[in-house]
This record gives sequence, C-alpha cells and structure tokens, in this order.
Amino acid sequence: MVELVVNRFFETPLIRQSFTACFDDLAASIRHSMPDPEGEPVWHPVEADVMSDEAVQWAQQMTILAERFSADTDRRPPRHAWALSLAARIVPAGRSVSPICDSGAYWSAVLRLSGEAGAGGEMIAEDPRMPMRAMHEPGIAFQAPDGELDAGARVSVGLVPGDAVLMPGWLRCGINYYRGTIPVVELGLSLFARPLGGA
Repeated sequence: MVELVVNRFFETPLIRQSFTACFDDLAASIRHSMPDPEGEPVWHPVEADVMSDEAVQWAQQMTILAERFSADTDRRPPRHAWALSLAARIVPAGRSVSPICDSGAYWSAVLRLSGEAGAGGEMIAEDPRMPMRAMHEPGIAFQAPDGELDAGARVSVGLVPGDAVLMPGWLRCGINYYRGTIPVVELGLSLFARPLGGA
C-alpha cells in the first residue's frame, strides 16, 4: 500500500485589495513613457512626473498594509522604516511573464492599471522554497491527491484594473499568457525595511 501525505508546509500571506480610483490616465502615461517591450516584459523605474495622485495614495495604502502585517520580533516599538521603489511594466497581447522575485524587498505589491478581464493574464505567485520550483522543469508539476497541481507552491490570481496584491518580496511573481487586445499595464511597489537610527 502506498500512502501519500501532503503537508502544505508554509503559510504565506497574499493580501488582495481593490481600488475604485480610475487609473486610465496613469496607464496611458506609462505606455507613453516606456518603450514597447521586445522579448519578455520587464519592470522599468517610474519617473516622478508620471505618477498620479491616485498612484501615490495607492503606494501609501500598501505601505500601511505592510506595516499592519509586519512586526519587530521582540515586540518593541518599530525599529524600522519603509523605503519605497516604484516600477512599471507593459505586457502586450500574446505574451506571458516568467515568475521572478523582488530581490531584497521585504514586501512587494502589484497594481493592475489596464487589461481585459477573461483574456488570461492572471498574476501567478510561486513559492521558491518548494522543490518543484527548484527543479526548473516548467512542463511538469506535482499533482496532489485532490488533483491540484503544484499544491501549496503556486497560486493564480485573476486581476482587473484597480486590483492590487501585496505579498512577501521573496515570492516569485509573473503573468500567465495574455490574449487581450489592449496591453496589461502594471505598477509595482517594492518595500524595503530600513533600520531606524540607534536600533
């Protein structure tokens, strides 16, 4: 007799929030300021003159959420402050984005600015600690007894414009194949924990 016991070893926060602000102007500004991607889409730094008030408010809200879900391990008053970095990427139709981690960031956030619902382009998050990710075999996945593939290692999140996800920076984040007629435009936020003086 063979018994398979699946232990989902790691619980990982993935915090989703929807915003009612219209980000069409910001998406258009980013598309105008960035070259069309050749090859796989990558993140590009966002210049201050491209940012809108809504985007600044979104970054502030994500920072508040990061603070809410973070704590110094000895429970003293916070001994860290958040340093922020903003970037954007454009994903045209017929493309996907391989999952990568946000190197050095404690938290990462993604805000979907444009894209079509129901046309693919779901955000994927992978846990690099799971063995399937380390084997670098994209065409094969572990199948759990309930039929779930890559159980506990990969999640897919359908996003529409205005949706944001906050996650640990070490999770690998990418985009499934996108079939829409307008590009996906996303704003990315990296939050780095910096020690306060004297800590």
